[in-house]
Amino acid sequence: MNFIYDSLGYPGIDSYSEEDNILVDFLLTDIQSDIYFIDEIEEIILSIMKDEIDNWEGNLNTYSIKIYQDKVLIVNEYNEGINQTYDMDKFFQIIKKWKNFIQNNNNNL
Repeated sequence: MNFIYDSLGYPGIDSYSEEDNILVDFLLTDIQSDIYFIDEIEEIILSIMKDEIDNWEGNLNTYSIKIYQDKVLIVNEYNEGINQTYDMDKFFQIIKKWKNFIQNNNNNL
């Protein structure tokens, strides 16, 4: 995954695999540049990893997200047939990379 800013200054993603389509759309439509929400997701993941909570579910604008010990399920709110399960570690690493990208380039917004 390659994070970029488009010609209008909005964050974007290119060079990603087809299996990551839903994750990319989730980042671009529901997470966007919201550092506070990214922090919240990170805290939830860390709480799950530490066995402080079993799982977490949230309904966002376009997607709902279910975070479990070993996986993350992202489901389209308008078409439940559009969903994808991701490995927890992969999801966590991508969220952290997205956050780092946004924080280091926030002057573009």
